[in-house]
Amino acid sequence: MSCSSCLNYNNTGIGLTELSHRSAEANAILAHTQSCLRKLLDIPESDGPDGYQILFLQGGGSGEFSAVVYHMVSAWLGKLAKEKQQGLDQEAEKMKLDYLVTGSWSLKASQEAARLVGSEHVNIVTDSRKARSNGKFGTIPKQDDWTPTKHAENVALTYYCDNETVDGVEFPSLPGSGNFPNLVADMSSNFLSRPINVRAHAAIFGGAQKNVGTTGITLAIISNAILPPHASMAEPTLLRKLGLPNGPIVLDWPTISKNNSLYNTLPIFDVWIAGQVMQRLLDQSPADQSPRITAQESESNQKASLLYSALDSHPETYHVVPDTAVRSRMNLCFRVRGGDEGAEKDFLKKAEAQGLLGLKGHRSVGGMRVSNYNAVPVAAVEKLAAFLVGFAKEVEEKCVHFANGDHEGETDGSDGAAAAHNTERSSAETPNSTGGGKRFVSDLNPEAAFLNRPSSHDGETQRPPNDDIGIWVDRQEFEALLKHKNQSTSGGGGGGGRQAYASSTQLERPHSAVLGPLIDIYFRRIHIFLPLLDEDEVRQQHAAGLVPEPLAHAVCLVAAKDAQAEPHLKLGNSTTALPPRDFCSRLHSSVMGALRAPCKYDKVTLIRILALVSMHNEGADVAEDASMLLSQAMHHAQTIGIHLGQQSTTPTGMDLAMKRLFWCLYALDRANSSMNGRPIIMSDVDIAIDPFLPGESGFPAFEAWLRITDLLNQIIDFYRPRVSVDLTGWEDHYPDLESIFDASQAWELSQSEQATLHLFYLCTAVLSHRSRGIKQISRGTHSSIRQRLCASEVLRLMESSYGLELNGLPFVPYSVSLALSVAYQHLRQSQFKHQQEDARAMVRQCVRILHALRRTWSSADAMATLAQKVLDELDRAPSLASFRVKRVPVSVSASGSTNPGVGGPRTRGGAPAPAFDEPCMPALNGDRTGLKDALFQPSAGPAVPGAEPAGAGTSASGGDKATITNDHASSSSQAQQDGSKNGSGNGSGGGSSCNGGGGGGGGGVDLFNGMDDIFGTYLDPNYPNLEDFSFMDNMQPFDWSSIT
Repeated sequence: MSCSSCLNYNNTGIGLTELSHRSAEANAILAHTQSCLRKLLDIPESDGPDGYQILFLQGGGSGEFSAVVYHMVSAWLGKLAKEKQQGLDQEAEKMKLDYLVTGSWSLKASQEAARLVGSEHVNIVTDSRKARSNGKFGTIPKQDDWTPTKHAENVALTYYCDNETVDGVEFPSLPGSGNFPNLVADMSSNFLSRPINVRAHAAIFGGAQKNVGTTGITLAIISNAILPPHASMAEPTLLRKLGLPNGPIVLDWPTISKNNSLYNTLPIFDVWIAGQVMQRLLDQSPADQSPRITAQESESNQKASLLYSALDSHPETYHVVPDTAVRSRMNLCFRVRGGDEGAEKDFLKKAEAQGLLGLKGHRSVGGMRVSNYNAVPVAAVEKLAAFLVGFAKEVEEKCVHFANGDHEGETDGSDGAAAAHNTERSSAETPNSTGGGKRFVSDLNPEAAFLNRPSSHDGETQRPPNDDIGIWVDRQEFEALLKHKNQSTSGGGGGGGRQAYASSTQLERPHSAVLGPLIDIYFRRIHIFLPLLDEDEVRQQHAAGLVPEPLAHAVCLVAAKDAQAEPHLKLGNSTTALPPRDFCSRLHSSVMGALRAPCKYDKVTLIRILALVSMHNEGADVAEDASMLLSQAMHHAQTIGIHLGQQSTTPTGMDLAMKRLFWCLYALDRANSSMNGRPIIMSDVDIAIDPFLPGESGFPAFEAWLRITDLLNQIIDFYRPRVSVDLTGWEDHYPDLESIFDASQAWELSQSEQATLHLFYLCTAVLSHRSRGIKQISRGTHSSIRQRLCASEVLRLMESSYGLELNGLPFVPYSVSLALSVAYQHLRQSQFKHQQEDARAMVRQCVRILHALRRTWSSADAMATLAQKVLDELDRAPSLASFRVKRVPVSVSASGSTNPGVGGPRTRGGAPAPAFDEPCMPALNGDRTGLKDALFQPSAGPAVPGAEPAGAGTSASGGDKATITNDHASSSSQAQQDGSKNGSGNGSGGGSSCNGGGGGGGGGVDLFNGMDDIFGTYLDPNYPNLEDFSFMDNMQPFDWSSIT
């Protein structure tokens, strides 16, 4: 019929597309279509304020986003101007436009309103993304949680989108029972699919292309109450005066209404098509029904029920995205196999082969989408439902399982040896040569404060390259330490890590009863800071048994570090909870085995697994494993273009979950740089994705975390190669935590979450001073004072009640290690006895805290061992002054050489006047670092009552410590003892003429010769630690499982 009418309409000799829009035939078409619509929806017809006009416009629903604002603002101001003669400017400032944001289209509408009148006039009554932990649309929050404008008289309009096509969400009933002021509905996609309470609305609009006809016209149902003569519209001059926009005439409802929709050329053919569709709907419905749309409503419900039943009957294959209560009848959005890329491609291919087209989801969200509009017959829906069931039955079970681990023992069993062997071949050798005897350790590593390095007196020719960012370690000593490490860990003396379980070929899984609680703990305690996952997706998959095991176990691995997880740390069929490190070590081996197995994951899932496991920080190769896994995660993220604001599979955009995933990787990258001493992976200049606007991510803790990470990102620049030695750190105003909380809207977080963020902030503040060991003293700068204050604050927080409630994130032990390094430098640098005593008290605190943390974190092992050693020597010493770095006057001789106390100006008493002071430091003679003595000399005993000493279980005369000897160390120690007996206080070993002597056994000098720069270097966070000091993880046989 439409074809013949296009050529010859009603025997007029001209076609529909040729009709003048002002002809009698065009007017008749228009009147017929309006009449059909009134009958279908029971639209009141009256010239009074209770009547409604039916308008046909152009510009689509997006055009009406603007038209709604233009008109409703003008009507509101017109009424205000009529009621108030003065003070109109102040009253106009109270105007609000309320928006219910439940999907992509309502979000666009609210953004258009903010663009036109300013965001200060737009009130978001509800944002569905905030009601879901994944930050995605897919639900409608309950009305009790909505925040409409308090004073209804200030509301120019209340907007909602009845059906969100992109996100598959539909209001099940009229929002607020229609009691909102000036209610406006966008019904573009479910128009004419069910009855509408027209009288509850000021305006209803919708594009015709979904259920009404062809693209080209937009229908609008407008209340006479907001149209002249029943409403006064604001004059254009008033709008200009108030800085508000005047809309284009073609979007002006009064103008269109006055001209019966014929102000400009109307596409009559499109109106005629709409009239034919409406007439057909009327013909299907009994004439005595009102409204006449009920027959179509029954059919729409029937079709939706068929499809949802097919999807819900196969939860192992299909996951419907929106919540059940708000599922759309028009747009059914779902994922196949949890969003598996290969499965979804297979689904589309097989569907198209059967003539089922257009099932691919919107480009911004992906997945599948069935457009179940009125024109789709029931028979077609039945065919699609049958296909859904058939495809589900044919799909093989693709839930990812771990490899059986038959070769896992072989791989893990050689890990220790392989690590040592690979380290020999690949790590940096002596500078400017190959096959030399030095290895490089970065200033990022806290332990590097213990290593000797050249003093600032040394000429440039004596200083190794990159001395400004780290230190070169003697290779022979390092190899001896590696040997000691391998002997210790193979002896079964309490080491954690992979090697303890290398002989086991059985990969272990969490007890079935604890998987759910651990996932809950992860989302409640960790996810809020780093929302790497889509919570709703994971929970749906977990309920259906579809979560890939490596992903589920990686979640458990991270959650297990939180104190709340301890009762749930059970493996296999055991009902006994394991200590955290025991549980994590075994589970880590399983996850790493799964990652090495030839299993296929979609890219996003793989990124998430890798990122989660990189947070584990456990075992012999802590920094190496964590950095490698994070590098792989970032590589895959770059491959699919997340850093550019899009994925390769969604060329024109990306959803919020992907944006959150990228910024999580960014934050982990910066944290990895500081904690593990690696260069950053993703440079700022390569990032195109925008940062989050306040509140956009849906996670205030995450946004606060990112703002603190921004500080860390700037601080890392202080630790670049070739940075001037004069740079001391962040000496300008340092941002305060309160401002970060304000900007992130983080004040509603729990006390434990606030304390966790505070601790992270304190870490960055400690690093904001560029420490270079104790060889250069810059104690009066802003950054140095800030560093010492924040280190003390770290310890106060850790020993408070809040310290027990901190969320289990990897930087917790790192923060204490930083504080220990600051305390150590304070002890060595301060010239005041009371400050040295304060520093000793801080060391004692660190020992207590680090020993407690060893139960959960292997990264606490090294510093706990070193801290205990320092404390033992301090407790044995007769005076703290013996450990003080002496300040030596330096003057310039007549020959131009620099000599302590020789030549130069003199004081009135005849004594030489120092030109300037520098600390006297142990010289680096290239032979040794003193580290072995620092670690292997026997301690007198535990410094903390009740605490187990680091060397517990190993006698001074036997065990591993006795197997490493060093004649130079022995002679050095003896020389120091002799010096101590003579009262000189100077040690001759190590090449220094002004070291403080250690009392008692004489081990103090050797100890501090070996420890000075390890502590200082720990405060340098950016370049490679390699794995050079991972040997300290299991150096001392230590029963960490006994710590409570």
